[in-house]
Amino acid sequence: MVHRPNLDQCPAERSAAGLPGSDIRSWSDGLIGERVTGRRLDKLRGRGRLTLHAVQWASGADIDHLVIGPADLFSANSKRHRGKSVWYGDTAITVNGASTRHIAISQSEARRSARRA
Repeated sequence: MVHRPNLDQCPAERSAAGLPGSDIRSWSDGLIGERVTGRRLDKLRGRGRLTLHAVQWASGADIDHLVIGPADLFSANSKRHRGKSVWYGDTAITVNGASTRHIAISQSEARRSARRA
């Protein structure tokens, strides 16, 4: 049987087709978080901002969201940790007491975006 991608799905949804069940759930939760964040950021469009979502780099990596204004650029990295204990401060985020790289990754994405702007 030949697998044909569903072209009605976004590229990220098509890429999840071959993932095991628990990975699909994790990926699906992340997608829900990204869509919620995207809808909220899209409300800035009427305030002189352009919003872009799932911005792809040549490496295959992506930035979840970019908000571009007349004199500023913001990158946003969406995470959804449903049912988990999340703590955040100025320089760290923990999930169920475990350190994450969320802030370091977001800062890296912001620097990379600023160099391209």
